Amino acid sequence: MNKDNKEKNEIKEIEVNTTATPDIDSQKDMGNVSTVKEKKYKNTFRNMLNFIERHNAAITLLFSLMLIVVSVAQYSTYNRQANIASNANKLSQYEYRFEFYQKLESVQQTTATVMLNPKLDHEEFSELSFKILSLLRESKLLFNKDLSQNINNILSEHIEFLSYLNNEDIDKIDDDDYKNEMFKLNTNYTDFLNSDSFIEYLNINIIE
Repeated sequence: MNKDNKEKNEIKEIEVNTTATPDIDSQKDMGNVSTVKEKKYKNTFRNMLNFIERHNAAITLLFSLMLIVVSVAQYSTYNRQANIASNANKLSQYEYRFEFYQKLESVQQTTATVMLNPKLDHEEFSELSFKILSLLRESKLLFNKDLSQNINNILSEHIEFLSYLNNEDIDKIDDDDYKNEMFKLNTNYTDFLNSDSFIEYLNINIIE
């Protein structure tokens, strides 16, 4: 009996040792795996640091080049937008100047018409006066100082003459005097419209 019990106990001890051994080995393996991973991570990080240190100048240059490329792209975009705005502004200015030219030409043509007949209806003179006053206001906004002064002198002289005609008895106005004055005004308008300074002023390529 004692012998049998002894054998049973030995078998149980072997079984216990057998089942316990894998757990211990497994824990050791897991510990080894973690250690290997940590070493790999440290080695990788260390290698990255070493690479950066060795190639620091090249990396700095690369980032600098990237910044330059971005800056050039932004500058190019800004220039395109500025050119679009500039062209739009030039076109807007040209349109205003050309409209002024058309109105001034209309006044000159009307002057040439009424010059032939001093006894036209007063509505003709009222309409002409309105056009001239409108041009006087616009010329201050659209023209440089010299051009503005030149055309304003002509327009002012014209409006004064129309005011004189409006206040006088039309039948008492000497036809020759009337025609001479209107001829002078018409000539002044024509000379101004054909002047080099005004033609240059209408040149869209010169507009800033």
